Amino acid sequence: MRHGGVGTGAIDRDGNTASFSSRGPSPDGHSAKPDITSQGVAVVSAASGGTGETAYRVYSGTSMSAPTVTGSIALLSQHYKNLFGNSNDMSSATIKAILINTADEAGNNPGPDYIHGWGLMNTASAAQKITESNTNALAVKEELLLNGQTYTIQAIVTGTEPVKATVAWTDPAGTPVSDFSMLVDNPQKMLVNDIDFKITNANGTEYFPWQLDVNNPANAATNSAKNDIDNVEGISVGALPVGTVVTLTVNHAGTLTDNQQWFSLVTSGLITNDSFADAYEFIPSEYRSALAEYTTTIGTPDGNNYSCTMNTPKNNVWFKFTALSADQSIFVVSDGAYGTLQKPVLSLWNSTGATQLACHQGATNKAYLNVDNLTVGETYYVSVDNTNTSEAGTFSLFADASEVQPEDSTSSGTLQPGTMRYNSLLSKFQGWNGTQWVDFN
Repeated sequence: MRHGGVGTGAIDRDGNTASFSSRGPSPDGHSAKPDITSQGVAVVSAASGGTGETAYRVYSGTSMSAPTVTGSIALLSQHYKNLFGNSNDMSSATIKAILINTADEAGNNPGPDYIHGWGLMNTASAAQKITESNTNALAVKEELLLNGQTYTIQAIVTGTEPVKATVAWTDPAGTPVSDFSMLVDNPQKMLVNDIDFKITNANGTEYFPWQLDVNNPANAATNSAKNDIDNVEGISVGALPVGTVVTLTVNHAGTLTDNQQWFSLVTSGLITNDSFADAYEFIPSEYRSALAEYTTTIGTPDGNNYSCTMNTPKNNVWFKFTALSADQSIFVVSDGAYGTLQKPVLSLWNSTGATQLACHQGATNKAYLNVDNLTVGETYYVSVDNTNTSEAGTFSLFADASEVQPEDSTSSGTLQPGTMRYNSLLSKFQGWNGTQWVDFN
């Protein structure tokens, strides 16, 4: 149970913890046992040997909540296979991290407690997190940490939900207790590979994992220091402004057994699109990001060249889309409320990212592309860079499966509803509704 299982508590239909549900702490005091809670009171269940009206009976117990969690995990695993192929399986650490990250808060205080664990299991939210991972590479990740290594990744706050992140790993087997009398209630710390996790805001503020006090089990969880007890570490940052850049750091104390440790990372309210592999996917029809949602400040060198300029840092951030039409327009805007990026470089790439199809270097705070030869159903990639490192900043992204009009265009002609333009006189992005231009923001 310590290293990979999911300890399950029981609640009733009103969310009250059952009297028979075991409470923590464990003897070595790690932060949440049970790990999670689910309904275990007055559950209708199949009855052994029953027929007709007696084929089902009402039972209570963690023997009811545990099968609920197990069945949910089976459905979530199948959902993952449906998205990524039958040959792909989530690790036990990934499943655990998803359940914990998406659980509903329970108890009187934020964070875990020794009664509800990390909260009430929310299978629907867990399934949505797996679905999100199909377009957002940071939603669910599995990474290998080598001995002496520090893993870091920069992320952007989406503003769609509170920021939180969970790291979990299957810890190697510990040293058995030699004193038989200490098999029960042994206070010895059992963690083998001590992984450390933190999130750092752009202003230097550090956020640490939740942990509980084994000597004061009724106290609320705290999050002011490193956690050296648990093989699950959860950080709750809360609400941050859209476009805020944060850094996630995973390293370790001591020496890792076998000189390495796989870990799973699950996040909410964050995206990363620094690399081609982590490209953020959008639907290219009437797509409008939040104002200043994205930034080139997280970009790191990736070596791709542009036809429109050879002088940029090539520190791209990446997006991708599946073409819905042969026509496609993409627009980067970064003046006023739209962002701070100067002289954006916008490029369109083929499905491998090896061949550039179009490029535009903006002279001031915007760049746009109009293409008319895409293959419907094909995946394409979009990169955004800054001309000079000192000009990196935030930007807004707009796209539509139609033509973008020249900025400030007042002509209507035969424009299709949904056709876009950027009106620099009003600093607004606008769409043609069939009779007039309408502000998007």
